[in-house]
Amino acid sequence: MSRVKRGATAHKKRERLLKQTKGYKWGRKSKEREARQALMKAWTYSYRDRRTKKRDFRRLWQAKINAAARENNTTYSILIHALKKKNIILNRKILADLAENEPEAFSAVVSQASSELNGGASEAADDVVLFHGHDGAGLFRGLQHCFGVQRLDGVHLDDPDRMPFPYIA
Repeated sequence: MSRVKRGATAHKKRERLLKQTKGYKWGRKSKEREARQALMKAWTYSYRDRRTKKRDFRRLWQAKINAAARENNTTYSILIHALKKKNIILNRKILADLAENEPEAFSAVVSQASSELNGGASEAADDVVLFHGHDGAGLFRGLQHCFGVQRLDGVHLDDPDRMPFPYIA
């Protein structure tokens, strides 16, 4: 029976491991045992923090929405309640972006939602308005249709040729 030499396989495995620890300090980048331990710890942290990141962003969005809502004489909880009662489904990411970059549009959303709580007639109570997702064109068309917003930061919504995103009819 012939002799099996595993040097090439072991070397390839070691190099693959050390390639993943590039940029680490001290022996964690060059010594196999320390590199393996460092990677196990790093994978644990990355798994944990992918979930933590979602929490942190949601808290950030809530803070931004609350700050903008208070500028419009309401609070975060009252605004979210009004949006749910009015069946306007805007996710917190989009609301926070509107609050930060488009205060006029955010004010229009707040006034539309708060009309429900102020005793205004709810003619669109059965209609569900969906704006979440990554389709910027759908979001802006929805804002134009429901809230009467005609212009967002230099973007004319009535002219499809001047929109910075593809217009979907």
